[in-house]
Amino acid sequence: MKGVGPGTVLGGRYTANRRVAQERGTERWLADDTTLGRRVSVLVVAADDHRAAAFLDAARRAGSVTHPVLLRVLDVGRDDEVAWLVEEELPDARTLAELVADGGVPGDEVRRITGEVAAALESARGRGMHHLDLTPDDVLRTSDGEVRLRGLEVAAVRAGEDGLEPDDAARRDAVGVVALAYAGLTGLWPLGAGAAGLSAAPRVPGGVAAPSEIAAGVPRDLDAICRLTLSDDQGPTSPGDYATQVAPWPSRQVVGRPVQPVRPVLAPEPTGPEPVDTDDEVDDGTPLPADDVRRDDDTARLPVVPAAAGAAAAAVAGGLPDDDTPTREHPAVTPAAEAGDTEPADEPADELDAAPEDDTEVTRVVERPTPPAWATDETPTSDATDVAPVPSDDERPDDPDGPDDPDAPARASASGAAVTAAMASVGTSVSSFARRAVDKVTELSPDTRRDTDDEDDLLAPLVPAEPLTRDQSKLAIGIIITFLVVALVIGIAGIRRIGANTDLGLDGPIATSPTGGASRSPSASASTDEGDTEDSGRPEPLAILKVQAYDPEGDGAENDNLTPKTYDGDTSTGWNSENYRTDAFGGLKKGLGLVVDLGPNKKPQNVELVIPESVDFEVWVGPDASLDGATKIGEKTNAKGTLEFPVPEKVNGQYIVVWYTGLHPDADGKRRAWLDEVVVTG
Repeated sequence: MKGVGPGTVLGGRYTANRRVAQERGTERWLADDTTLGRRVSVLVVAADDHRAAAFLDAARRAGSVTHPVLLRVLDVGRDDEVAWLVEEELPDARTLAELVADGGVPGDEVRRITGEVAAALESARGRGMHHLDLTPDDVLRTSDGEVRLRGLEVAAVRAGEDGLEPDDAARRDAVGVVALAYAGLTGLWPLGAGAAGLSAAPRVPGGVAAPSEIAAGVPRDLDAICRLTLSDDQGPTSPGDYATQVAPWPSRQVVGRPVQPVRPVLAPEPTGPEPVDTDDEVDDGTPLPADDVRRDDDTARLPVVPAAAGAAAAAVAGGLPDDDTPTREHPAVTPAAEAGDTEPADEPADELDAAPEDDTEVTRVVERPTPPAWATDETPTSDATDVAPVPSDDERPDDPDGPDDPDAPARASASGAAVTAAMASVGTSVSSFARRAVDKVTELSPDTRRDTDDEDDLLAPLVPAEPLTRDQSKLAIGIIITFLVVALVIGIAGIRRIGANTDLGLDGPIATSPTGGASRSPSASASTDEGDTEDSGRPEPLAILKVQAYDPEGDGAENDNLTPKTYDGDTSTGWNSENYRTDAFGGLKKGLGLVVDLGPNKKPQNVELVIPESVDFEVWVGPDASLDGATKIGEKTNAKGTLEFPVPEKVNGQYIVVWYTGLHPDADGKRRAWLDEVVVTG
C-alpha cells in the first residue's frame, strides 16, 4: 500500500516491520512502539479510501469497550497517505483457522472458544456495537489458552456491512458465531465461499451438511444449533442467545482428542477379470460401469457411509441386503441393480449362489474395508476374510491331490454357498452399523440403542437354573455370614479410627478454667503419636492459577508474556515492567501492578516476594482482580530481596495484588517494576 512499507513510522511512534495480511483494501503490519518499547499490530487503510473516515470512527468506538476477550485498541491516527488502527500484539497467539488446520480442535474447546466470543459480542451489543463479519482469522487463542476477538465495528466497515438495524445486526453476529463453531468442528466454512484458507462446506438442499455428517465426535447440541441456523434459518437470534444455549463451557483450555473429519470411502475399482454371476446378467450385453458410486459437486465432500463391504457381498449374492437402501451420500448400487436385474435380497443364499451346472470354477472375491477407529466398539472382530467351515476328519479325502469322490463337487458347492452367505451377512451388519453411526452422533450416549430386531438373533433363550441342594445352600449361607462378619469388623475398626489423626486437644485431662469452664491441658493438646511430625500444622504453599499484569491507568498490558515466570519456582527468571523515564512512571500513571489469582476457597496466610531491584510497592488482598474492595497488608519503600508479608486472620480474598508506587534506576539506568518469584502459603 502506498505510504506504508518496512521502516515507515506512523504517528511518529510506530515503526512498521513486516506485512502479515492483506484483505479487502486493508493491510495488517507488525510494528514496534518506540515509545513504550513493545510490539504492536497496525491495521492501515488508504487515506483517500471512501471508508477511511468510517474506519477511524469505528476504531474509536471499539476502543471504548472494555472486555477481556476483545483485543484492545491502543491508538488511532491518520496522516496524509494512510489511516491506521493500533492493536495489542499477541506473539504466541494462533487463529482459529490455524488451530483447525493443525490437527483439529476438541468439541468442548470449540464450545469454549465460541462461548467466549459470543459473550464478548453480547457485551458490545449492549453498547450498540457489532462485528458483522466474523471469520476464523478474527478469533485467536493465546499460549495460555485465553480467547481473543478482533475486528469489533471495524470489520463491518471494512466489509461494507455497517448500517444494519440492531435486530438484523444481532442475528448476523449470532450466525457468524455459529459459523465459527461449524468451522471448528469440521474445518470447513459454511457461509459462501471459503474463508481464512478453509474450504467451503458442502451444500445440500436448504443449506450445508450438518457437522455430524462430516466429522466424528461432534457434540449433539452444537450439531443441532448448526443444523437449525445454517440450514433451517432458525437458531439463536443474538450472540447472547447462542451463549445461553451452549453454556456452561469449560473455564480453561480443553486438551483432548479433536473432532476428526470422516474421509470418504469409495468402492474399489475392479483390478482383474469381472466375476461371472449367472444371476446378474445385463440383457442388452452392455458392459457394466467401472465405478458404481454416484458423486457430484454437492456431495463430493460429504461423509460416505462405509457400506462397500455390504454392497460387494450383495453383488456376489445377486442383490443388496434389506437394510442397505442407497443413500444420497453413497448410493450403494451394484451394476446389476442399475440394469434392473437385481434379484430380491431375501432369497436363500444357496439358491442365489448355486454352483454352475458345468465343471467351470467360479472365483468370487469379496473385499471389506477396515472399519474406522471410532466404530470398533461394535464392529465384528474378524479378519479381512471370513473362514469357511472346516470339514471333519471323516469328510477329508485321503488323497490331497484330489479325491475320487462323486459327492465332492456337491460338498464344494455347498461350502462356497455357505461362505458367500456368511460374507453377505457380515457385510450387511457392518454397513448397517456404519450408516447408523454416521446419520446419528458418533459419541456414545445413554439414548444410543441398537435395533431391537438385530438383538433378537443375538440373545439366547433363558434357561431356568436348577435349585440348590441342601449342602450347597448351607455352604452359600456360611459364605454370606462370614462376609457380613468381616465387613462388620472392618466397619467398627474404621469408625473407631475416625478423628484419630486430628489434634483437637481432647486427649488430655480436663482442667477447669478461671471462668468455670472446662478445657484440656496444653500439654495434652500438644502431644502427638509416634509417627506424627511437629510441624504438621504449618501452612503449605498454595497453588497459583495465574499471574497477570494490572495497569488500570495505562493500556492494560505490562509485558504479560513474562508473568508466568513469577511462579515457576525459578528465582533466576521473573517479570519486569516496561521502562519509564522517571521514578513516577513518566507522569503517565500513579502506579501499576501484578494480580496473583489463587482460585476460590483459599485463605492466604503469608505472601513471600523475591524482588531483584529496588522498588516502592504495596501488597493488597481482595476478592477481585483489582484494588477495589482489597485490604492492604503491607508496603515497602526502596526495597529488594526476599520479603514476607503476613496476612491478618480477618483478611481473606482470592487475589493478591502487588501494587508498585515508585521506581528506582537499576545499574543500567532503567526504571522498571520487578518480581522474580511469588509464594503464597495458607
